[in-house]
Amino acid sequence: MNILRRRKTDLPGSYRKQSPQFRELPKITPLKILGVSWVLVSLGLFVFGLYNCQSSSESIRLRCTKDVCGYSSKAGGNVIEDAAFLRENFVSADLVKIVGGKILESPVSSRKKRKSSSSSYAIKWKVVVF
Repeated sequence: MNILRRRKTDLPGSYRKQSPQFRELPKITPLKILGVSWVLVSLGLFVFGLYNCQSSSESIRLRCTKDVCGYSSKAGGNVIEDAAFLRENFVSADLVKIVGGKILESPVSSRKKRKSSSSSYAIKWKVVVF
């Protein structure tokens, strides 16, 4: 028994230090492969979701300065429509309800109903021909 203790072999909890050159690679198990695959697929779906949200987004902006107002419409990062007009020609910007592709002038009153209904803004300005 004393011989085993001197060499520190075959005793529980004893191990030999190996040099960094001969370190064993971690064993690949099906559970590790499944875990790494799960993480990669999850990250891929996350990136795809962000891209899909960006590409199907639509943005409409109306900006006014002292003299000029500008209207721009973007869908998926591409400019669809751009317009500029004098501020004195600006008539109104109203909340309208859209039913069957037609604009109704009666806006929905409560905030909850506005979220669920298909409402939009109608911008009106005078067209001046030179």
